Amino acid sequence: MLLIAGPGASPARADIAVLQTVPVAGSTLTAPITEVRLSFTRAVHANYSSVEVTGPDGADYASGDLDVFMDLNIVQPVRHLAPGTYRVSWSAGVAAPGEAQGQFDFTVPEAALMAVDDKPAAVAYDNPNSGPGVWLVLGGLAGLVVVLWVVLIVRRSKRELAPPPYRGDRGMDF
Repeated sequence: MLLIAGPGASPARADIAVLQTVPVAGSTLTAPITEVRLSFTRAVHANYSSVEVTGPDGADYASGDLDVFMDLNIVQPVRHLAPGTYRVSWSAGVAAPGEAQGQFDFTVPEAALMAVDDKPAAVAYDNPNSGPGVWLVLGGLAGLVVVLWVVLIVRRSKRELAPPPYRGDRGMDF
């Protein structure tokens, strides 16, 4: 179990195991983080699960509500982390009675102290190939294809239903 969860992680119950933690247990961060993630081998329930992120000053750095993603992942937002060693203590409620518990540490070095707000900044997505103009052009082209297809079918149907042309140069042979 310790090998799966990483060095420094404490064991959980045998029927549920930690597959991965972000940050990795025992690691030293190279960039600031805005959340702690834990992935499990069994489905966990948000109502019976908790994550505490305790800093070097003894304060809880968890920020906002815990979220369970795809039943197997717990995501806990955190506020800005100052340099120091942090302990993540977690308990994961499972479908069967009882819960699994564990903890791991990670370190924020002085160099990783970067400007990170309590909330992650919105990322502006500027893609010149999207927007209503592109969809209007694509819709117009699709409409043009449909109109041409209908015209071809109507012309072919009229040609097949029309009587053969009258040719006056032919007489009646008896």
